[in-house]
Amino acid sequence: MSSVAKNSKAAPELVNSKTSVLWDMDTCPVPDGYDARRVRPSIESALKNLGYLGPVTISAMGNLAKTPAHVLQGLSSSGIAATHSSRVGHHIFCDCITFKSNNPPPATIMIISDKVESDLTIQLSRNQQFESGYNLVVASNDNIWKWTPLYTTANWLWKTILTDDQQETRRSVLQKCSQSGESASLFCESCRFTASSVTNFT
Repeated sequence: MSSVAKNSKAAPELVNSKTSVLWDMDTCPVPDGYDARRVRPSIESALKNLGYLGPVTISAMGNLAKTPAHVLQGLSSSGIAATHSSRVGHHIFCDCITFKSNNPPPATIMIISDKVESDLTIQLSRNQQFESGYNLVVASNDNIWKWTPLYTTANWLWKTILTDDQQETRRSVLQKCSQSGESASLFCESCRFTASSVTNFT
């Protein structure tokens, strides 16, 4: 189990619905020595284990200047879009609103971050009260989400998402990387610059 508590299985209406993963790389980075290409299949495996089988999009954000080039390349090659941003909490909230405007319920939002009270709880809780049909699942380093007033149906520790099902995710990485040469874009929020490769981005 990759949860810190008993997580709820996906409701029937959410099994095949879309999931948007919003990942704060500043507080939940890729661990040193970890193959960044495994991040996506590890997240998808955690969701799949609870019955979320629909399409998954993953958006990472943070100070990309502190992220090694090989990590950015690994994320991009697995289809994770990364954005350089100094206001990660604000960016996550705006992405939540954008996802909801483009995807009617039922749908799931997964937030991976430790910055709950300072950046996210008030805005998200107000938004959650007025919009129903959107399921929220979360991950953090210290189970910080257990103190939030937000209603969540699953709460993982970030490190256990990355370490669970290692053999399965390795096979998935090799299969997906061999099947597709497409990479996700890298975006700098400050200078409004988009690059298709790490070389052009840095």
